[in-house]
Amino acid sequence: MKTKRALLFDLLAKNISLLRCPICMSELSYNNDSLICSKRHLFDISKKGTVLLHKKYQKKIDGIYTKELFENRRFFIKAGFYTEIYNYISDLIFGNSNNPKILDLGSGECSHLQRIKNNRDITAIGIDLSYDAINLATDYLVDGILPICCDLFNLPFKNKVFDVVLNFLSPINSFEVGRILKDDGIIIKVIPTKNYLKELRLYLGFREYSKEEEILSNLQEHYSITSIERIENIKPLTLETVNSLFYMTPMTNHNENIIKSINNANFDQITISLDIVLLRKKHIQVQ
Repeated sequence: MKTKRALLFDLLAKNISLLRCPICMSELSYNNDSLICSKRHLFDISKKGTVLLHKKYQKKIDGIYTKELFENRRFFIKAGFYTEIYNYISDLIFGNSNNPKILDLGSGECSHLQRIKNNRDITAIGIDLSYDAINLATDYLVDGILPICCDLFNLPFKNKVFDVVLNFLSPINSFEVGRILKDDGIIIKVIPTKNYLKELRLYLGFREYSKEEEILSNLQEHYSITSIERIENIKPLTLETVNSLFYMTPMTNHNENIIKSINNANFDQITISLDIVLLRKKHIQVQ
């Protein structure tokens, strides 16, 4: 079996033409230890096959988006809580193209992308600012997914190279997305509704989620909304998935008193309610 580094270099060989230096925007090439541009800017590749592609990297962003959070998020995803979401998104993507180039923007540890790709022989790249997330995402190199640690507001990609940009529950930079998306490409933005994880929000004393209209309004300034599909399901919980739910969300802020209260939570179900928004370019045209 190939090592992670060997798998990484196979994927870099296939996708190097999509990349550019995030500092000077020139072409990138690679050797055994790093990526390098024509102006000699160097970007490290770890022994585990983690690619760091941004100007100034700080490993510890904050105390919330930790390895533990992403490990628990992966467990929760693998338990099948988003299956209907993946099925719908897959139909959107592969109903339009058999061989799309897909970028998952704010991918975390790439479990969403891995399930949507579903062993298809396509270009699939996941990017996130969190080193811990991208380090975990190298587990999916074997599935043909290229994970890159980079600045989501300064994307290390050439203009108009992606057919699909995915974005699950995280902010996007409209200019950068418009720059790297092909003119006939699509954006699939997944937005939480007011009912998303409502049982957990109620338990933690949070108010009802209310930013959906604001997010949609901001998107409409830059893109044309083609469709919005709401998928809502109430899913049963086990003790293990309750535990992973508490650890995977920033809402608990890794507060130990909250985490210790899991056994008293009496959760037996959770609501997964998400809007899947399909968008196309409107005003952003990058030459």
